[in-house]
Amino acid sequence: TKTEDPPGLLRKLATRLELSRVEAEIGMNSRMQGEAQGRGDEATLRALTVRGIELRKIKEGLRVALQRP
Repeated sequence: TKTEDPPGLLRKLATRLELSRVEAEIGMNSRMQGEAQGRGDEATLRALTVRGIELRKIKEGLRVALQRP
């Protein structure tokens, strides 16, 4: 079969790969937050929380991008 929009398919693939990367980073961030909390490291916990919020915003943006034609 011939694809009608190869550049569009490539963009979607790149977006899916980035979404997978962001989801993996969210998981790692969550684990690191638990470790920081266990150590009582408030500064690291605060930084990881901020990064977690950023990652969730990025993830939502990527999901929206995948909905576009």
